[in-house]
Amino acid sequence: MSITSRKSLLLTVTGTLALSIIASLVWWNTNIFGKDTLCQGRVKTPDLAAALDTKGRISSDSTQGGPGYASFRCTVERTSKFIGAPSIEAEIKTSTNEADAQFQTHVWKNPSSMSFFSRGATGAVSEKRGWVMLPSSCQKKVGLISLGSTTLPRENEVNFVEAVVRTGHAAREELAQLLVNVARKVADSAGCLTEELDAEFTLQDPQASIKTDQANACGITGFSLPKTALVPEKATLGQETVSGSVNHSWACDMHFGGNSDSQATFSMSTDPNVISGVKQGLTDFQELPGKAGYSDQNSRLLLKCEAGEVYFGMKWDREYLRLMLDQGRDDISSRMRTLFQAFLDAAAKQHRCPSVILPTEQERSEG
Repeated sequence: MSITSRKSLLLTVTGTLALSIIASLVWWNTNIFGKDTLCQGRVKTPDLAAALDTKGRISSDSTQGGPGYASFRCTVERTSKFIGAPSIEAEIKTSTNEADAQFQTHVWKNPSSMSFFSRGATGAVSEKRGWVMLPSSCQKKVGLISLGSTTLPRENEVNFVEAVVRTGHAAREELAQLLVNVARKVADSAGCLTEELDAEFTLQDPQASIKTDQANACGITGFSLPKTALVPEKATLGQETVSGSVNHSWACDMHFGGNSDSQATFSMSTDPNVISGVKQGLTDFQELPGKAGYSDQNSRLLLKCEAGEVYFGMKWDREYLRLMLDQGRDDISSRMRTLFQAFLDAAAKQHRCPSVILPTEQERSEG
């Protein structure tokens, strides 16, 4: 073989190798020649690419719920090779829960860390999870898929499209858009799509964490923490974070100072979907005197206010509950009621609600 032929062969091999390396980099780190949709057509790949805030190729590991079936459960991931970008894995699914689960469940921690929708669909997102509520007309048509079977919501539950980012982080605005698009797709396939899911949405980001003001906790004028809510050295005035709008959906996470590492969450909502969803579970509530509204064991309340019904809620974590139990098991209900009453007295004024007194355990049992 001549020197010229050898050089030509070397250049060909080198060029082929270079093209192979470039093709591999493109394949593993972009979505060129990839699918336009994932999760059996429910999720657009560009939406996922925008929401999963990293570089790499997007794929779907598994999907439960076939084409044309409204309920589904799908795992997606974005991975890369050779460029060092972090991997992201997320689960997107239809789910069922109570309408105020974002405020009350211990699974969805720190609601004030989420950006609530202030118009358009009902929902909220963070870098780690997000949800959009489906229209009430979807209740008997969409459910939660688990272990291969579908469970429809109970009478006091509603439907959500939910995303949980297991590893990595998502971009909030883009995750919100993805969830709205998926919710629209699900509702359309179930025959329960409404104009609300077609409307533009707006997010309200959380405020910076600040020190709790004893006289105006959570930024609410006149919300003063009762003495029974604090415990020297264990639960003192600490930091708080607020998200949302008092004129839509709002949450405040109060992180107490001291060595208990405890927390209480306060919430409000005028969102019609949250209100109507909570009202589906009124069998768990008790009507207040004067037909002013309904209460549920000193943690949830619906009040009939000047501009309409308003939801008020309070939740405490296990550490705070344990601390309150340590102060006396016999009066824990009174302590919790006193704290919720303090919040309610101040927060209700912002919506021009009637003044109400939360019933005691005895009054509740007699009612």
